[in-house]
Amino acid sequence: MNIKRYIKLVSCLMAIVVLFVIVGIITNSKDNSTNVKNNPNAKLTTVTTTPVSIKTNTSETVTKHPTLAKTADVKLLSDEEINLIALVTMGEAEGESELGKRLVIDTILNRVDSDGFPDTIVDVIYQPNAFESMWNGRLDRCYIMDDICELVREESVQRQNSKVVFFCAYSFSDYGTPLFQIGNHYFSSM
Repeated sequence: MNIKRYIKLVSCLMAIVVLFVIVGIITNSKDNSTNVKNNPNAKLTTVTTTPVSIKTNTSETVTKHPTLAKTADVKLLSDEEINLIALVTMGEAEGESELGKRLVIDTILNRVDSDGFPDTIVDVIYQPNAFESMWNGRLDRCYIMDDICELVREESVQRQNSKVVFFCAYSFSDYGTPLFQIGNHYFSSM
């Protein structure tokens, strides 16, 4: 083999190695940034909250830290589940604040975790009379928004509130124990 061919072969091999190293670094950095989301056995160990002012059922405003799922198992949601939760959230809380949307998302996720409701996202959402937007035609006028999908992803990892399982517009529902009002929604626990 002459020296020119040898140099070309070594150069090609080095280029391939460099390419694999670059791809490996990029892939590794992406894997590390989503490690908690992709690990079904991961536990949340740190929790930070921002105090929020909420209106209680006694019409007084108090400042509280939202109750968080402090060491909840992280469950990876499928894209279909994220989209379905985002669509229902749009239907139920389109005009509400980000916190109001998060609490609607938490209501769905908390129901899945509760013994009093079905065990899957789909079954919770399609449970008869569970979410008004599922049967009143409202979803026909809704669409999936990326920012709501991101809220769903965030809440699936760290919830604002691990107790809410009911909400109703304009008054507390006949079900559960009243907790607080955010925007037009009144939230209750079991």
